[in-house]
Amino acid sequence: MVARATASGYTASHANDPRAPHDRRPAARPSPNDAPDPVKPTLVLLVRHAVTPTTGVKLPGRAPGLHLSEEGQRQAEAVAKRIAALPGVAAVYASPLERARETALPIARAFGVAVRIERELAELDIGEWTGLSLKQAGRKPEWEQVQRHPSGFRFPDGESFSEMQTRMVSALARLVARYPGGAVVAIAGFNRFHHADGQTPLYQADSERRRDQRFSHTGIGARDEEAPI
Repeated sequence: MVARATASGYTASHANDPRAPHDRRPAARPSPNDAPDPVKPTLVLLVRHAVTPTTGVKLPGRAPGLHLSEEGQRQAEAVAKRIAALPGVAAVYASPLERARETALPIARAFGVAVRIERELAELDIGEWTGLSLKQAGRKPEWEQVQRHPSGFRFPDGESFSEMQTRMVSALARLVARYPGGAVVAIAGFNRFHHADGQTPLYQADSERRRDQRFSHTGIGARDEEAPI
């Protein structure tokens, strides 16, 4: 006789004992009701901050003090109305910059929650390029690489696109873990979210960027400077 451990202690098994009677009953099949409930996915809504007075003109980077324009304020209110139609948004997160927080505020107000700050949603750190006009940036020899091969570029005294992607994916993963099965809104600059799923290799990002001619006109990584979502 062999003793086997079970969840409630030990039980005797006569399977190898020739003196034991044979039980010819078929083994019990697990009930469908015994299966674990499927894990409900977390919905994360990625919202680009609305436009500012420098949108399409300058590269503000992480410079503080830049607020939404009047058009940007209208965009923020409009996107809040769209998202308010969705049930169950548990939290609204924004990068520390004013333009992201001001975009987040109407959304948070619609759900009766406070805007929470997530520092890892911050803008791409463009270092020495901060404050340059697009014309100035376009005259730099590195501009062609930024537009066509961003995965191989690091901004002087700033960060690379791969570093940005890494911290963005980590931030979103924390939100998913924090609100399992819920819905969360995250607001930052659009290029923070372009490959925030963490599944798109940066060499593919290079290819996609080459297909989008608007990059050279609207700024670093901005596909649509007019739409906040």
